[in-house]
Amino acid sequence: AESPPGDAALATLPDAADQIVWLNLKGAQASPAGYAELAKLKNLSQLHLELSTVNDAALANLAGLNRLTYLNLYGTDVTDAGLAHLKGLDRLRKLYLWQTQVSYDAAMGMSEANKKLEVSLGWDHPEVARRRLTKQIEQMTAQEAESAKELESAKQQFEAAKKRQEDAANRLKELQDELNKINNPDAPAEEGEAPAESPADAPAEGEDKA
Repeated sequence: AESPPGDAALATLPDAADQIVWLNLKGAQASPAGYAELAKLKNLSQLHLELSTVNDAALANLAGLNRLTYLNLYGTDVTDAGLAHLKGLDRLRKLYLWQTQVSYDAAMGMSEANKKLEVSLGWDHPEVARRRLTKQIEQMTAQEAESAKELESAKQQFEAAKKRQEDAANRLKELQDELNKINNPDAPAEEGEAPAESPADAPAEGEDKA
C-alpha cells in the first residue's frame, strides 16, 4: 500500500501549482512546514484533507486560496480557531467538519456569513443530534396529538353510526311487522299484543256489548 503523503510529497506541489485544481491529501502525515506548500496552489478548487494531521495553524495556509470551493477536514484536530482562517473564502461551497473539534456555533457562523456555503458537522455531532432529535420529538408530539383528535372523532362517528344502525334495525322490524299483519291477518298475535277483532265477534247493530 502507498504510504500517506508527507512533507516530501507536499514539497513537489509548487512545481505544478498552476495546473493543480483538485488535490487529495487524505490521511496526509505532514508537518506544519509541509502544509505551508498549499499556500502556493492559487488555482486549487477542491482539497481533501480528511484524516490528516492538518491543524489550526496549517489552515492559515489556505486563507489565500480564493478559488477553493470544496474542503474536507473530516477526522482532523481543527477547532474554531482554525475555522477562522477560512472566513474569507467566498467561493467555498462545501465544508466537511465531521468528527473535528469545531463547535456548532462556529460552523453555523460560517454558513451565516456565506449563504451559499454548506457546512456539514455530521449527523452524530452532539448539537446536530440534539437539534435533530428535538425537531423530531416536536413533529411526533404534534402527530400524536393530531392522531388522538382523529381517533376521538372516529369514536364519535362510530357511536353515531351504531345508533343510526340500531334505530334503522328497530324501524325495519316495525315496518316488517306491519306488513306481516297486512299479509297475514289471521296470524296469531305475538305475545303481549291484543288479537284483532273479527267481524263475527263484533256486536250486532243495536246490540249492547256484554
